[in-house]
Amino acid sequence: LPDMRKMIGNILTKEHYRVVTASDGSNGIKAAKEHNPKLIICDWMMPRVTGPEMIIKIKADPELSSIPIILVTAKSDEESRMKGIEIGADGYLGKPFEARELVSMMQNLLNLKQKEQVYSQELQLAANLQNSVHLELSGDYHGIKISSFYKSCSEVGGDFMVVNEVNDKSLFIGQCDLCGHGPQASLLSFYLRGVLDSIFDTLPDQNMEPELLLQYVIRKMDYQLREKIGDSKFATFFFIFLDKVKKRIYYQSGGHPPGILRHPSGQYQIIQGSSLPLGLYDLLEDEDLSGPEIHNLELPEKFLLLITTDSVYELKGSKFFAPIVGPEKFVQLTKQYIEQTEKPDAEDYAKYFLEITGNSRYDDDCSVLFISG
Repeated sequence: LPDMRKMIGNILTKEHYRVVTASDGSNGIKAAKEHNPKLIICDWMMPRVTGPEMIIKIKADPELSSIPIILVTAKSDEESRMKGIEIGADGYLGKPFEARELVSMMQNLLNLKQKEQVYSQELQLAANLQNSVHLELSGDYHGIKISSFYKSCSEVGGDFMVVNEVNDKSLFIGQCDLCGHGPQASLLSFYLRGVLDSIFDTLPDQNMEPELLLQYVIRKMDYQLREKIGDSKFATFFFIFLDKVKKRIYYQSGGHPPGILRHPSGQYQIIQGSSLPLGLYDLLEDEDLSGPEIHNLELPEKFLLLITTDSVYELKGSKFFAPIVGPEKFVQLTKQYIEQTEKPDAEDYAKYFLEITGNSRYDDDCSVLFISG
């Protein structure tokens, strides 16, 4: 063991690495805690604490668990190699080995570690951006009540929702679901939300008719996805212009689940758009305000409208469903939830679907909006 430590130390010193050595596994753990090294090399056979025992203890320590570890051993059989991998060794080096073999493995592990750190930083940046997009939307908008919920299926995701008071008489309500997950989808979501904000800040006519306004928004956002981002990116959407004075909604959706409108009589109405998803719609020339046909309907005196992404009805089946919830069961269970709930809540609704389907989490980003008045 002393000879092996000396040999490895000499190899690494020649490669300009700073080396700290320890006489056994127990001292190795202490040295790791004291110096927090970039990488650890340990022998399988060591006194007091063996190499595998040391690896298990280091990987269980949150402060040390991310340090790459190379396990050096004379055990060259496949079973020993598999055991080394299973306990958390990042590299496995059989004796005897060439100096360049050790150095090459070290450099590869250190490069991988550096890439992981860069990814972690990007993930944190995406999370910060996403938090700025997913502002709390729940509240009372001069008589129109909104309950919203968002949960990413990973650290960050691609959904976003918006409630924009166009004026004191009307609201723009939007929900978008970008294809994909993770940092890229999150950054695209942030970009597209910025595009939407910019559209409302630069409307050519602040008193634009609802149909024209929605066509204009859809055309502009589709253009940004097709021409500025490209690469087959698309986003499903559900956009609503709610006129509080006329008690009427104007709406369009593309690739998005239907909305569900509950009337005071207990009747339920399916609200479905007819557009393609954003990024796939070959809209007209930039100067023309034409776009997809906008639907509209009169709202009852008291209403409840649900808009959600497809994460709900694409939940994996359990003993109740196979293979997924599906659109029909989605509508049925939504009715069931609303009828048994005194005050429907977006977060409570999302949890309800997980519980009734026997799932612990959503496999896709989940966005829910309840709109009532």
